[in-house]
Amino acid sequence: MSRTGQYALLFVSLAFVAAGIGMAATGAEGGWPAILFFGVCAAVAAWQLWPRLIEGETKDPGELLAGFPGPVILRMGRGKPALLLAATLVFWGVLLWLTLHRPFDPWLTPILWAGVAVTGLSLPLLALLLVNGASLVLTAEGFEARHVWRRRFVRWRDIGDFSVGEIPPSYIPIVIYDDVTASGALARANAAISGRNAALPDSYGLAPEDLAELMNGWRGRALSGR
Repeated sequence: MSRTGQYALLFVSLAFVAAGIGMAATGAEGGWPAILFFGVCAAVAAWQLWPRLIEGETKDPGELLAGFPGPVILRMGRGKPALLLAATLVFWGVLLWLTLHRPFDPWLTPILWAGVAVTGLSLPLLALLLVNGASLVLTAEGFEARHVWRRRFVRWRDIGDFSVGEIPPSYIPIVIYDDVTASGALARANAAISGRNAALPDSYGLAPEDLAELMNGWRGRALSGR
């Protein structure tokens, strides 16, 4: 999403928050769900516009590259998973409220219940991410992405250059690359959407552009034997 779209989302969300406050003040049903839902939308838009508010100060990719051959460990901050957990909890609660308070509809009600179930299942995973965190370990042989309980090691010789892409529907910038060892439906879907078959799961306190620069610089040094 462009910055213009993010500003528009922030403005519209704040307008609906104000409307929800007015509804809650008059005792109208739906005031508090509107405040919570659009409040979270405003928080996510603000995070996209000013990520340092949530993720803290960014690291310098040049200083990190000076740590070659490593290992150098990049860690995900706690602010991002905390925001995602809070947002998902609010969305789950609003979906549940809508499902329980609207008249039964043979088409819409099953969809709402499915949304409640899927969103509810994601809450424990986000809680584990907040507790266990995630990290990226850079060495001369490759990098290891650690995400909750998953660990995946990728060799520099098996991948191509890194770049920044956006994957719908969130359009949050992520670092993408091609991995010759990646296969399966997920790799094909990634390639169809972004043009690359693999992506890093987080930016680990760096701007996505800075992380791509760091990964390309580290890969270049590793492959050249420096």
